[in-house]
Amino acid sequence: MKSGVSYGIYVKFPAMRKSPVQITGGIGFNVFSNSQVYNDATGSADISLTQSHLAIVFGAEYNFAKRKTILNPFLGAEAMVNVIGGKLTIIFPDETKNFSMNSTIRLGLQFGGGLDLVVHNNIGIVVGAKYAFANLVGKSFEEDFGTQYNLGDAAHDHNGSSYPSKNIQYLHLYGGMSFYFGR
Repeated sequence: MKSGVSYGIYVKFPAMRKSPVQITGGIGFNVFSNSQVYNDATGSADISLTQSHLAIVFGAEYNFAKRKTILNPFLGAEAMVNVIGGKLTIIFPDETKNFSMNSTIRLGLQFGGGLDLVVHNNIGIVVGAKYAFANLVGKSFEEDFGTQYNLGDAAHDHNGSSYPSKNIQYLHLYGGMSFYFGR
């Protein structure tokens, strides 16, 4: 995919009082899109693909800062449950075809790090990056039917050709607000 946007709410809390290890969890919605115009001897087609991921995550992170500091760098890892769906639109000169992807569930992992800047006793600004492997577990292939298509991310043979498995990976850059409770 070429570009995307993400929205989410994530929480973290110490594993034990004054512990640098924090339990993390959250829910996010990612939308990726790509568009391309193809030309050949029979004409042209404008193809637009949109894929959405509803990600539910649970994991842990390590905070390298001392308690009550202004800069809080952290690294972490999370398990992901991804509900993946999408749509495909093909615009020919004389007609438009719309296809819907059957929603599917895949399990994955994401790793990340960032910096939390405390601007007030209870408020901060957080920036970071996460790299996600969205479909490590649950890959499958099923034939498409009519205007419905499947993710088809498992290795498979089709019409005498072999296709390798597909990996869904993405870099997620983020920024947001932090709210501290009980600090």
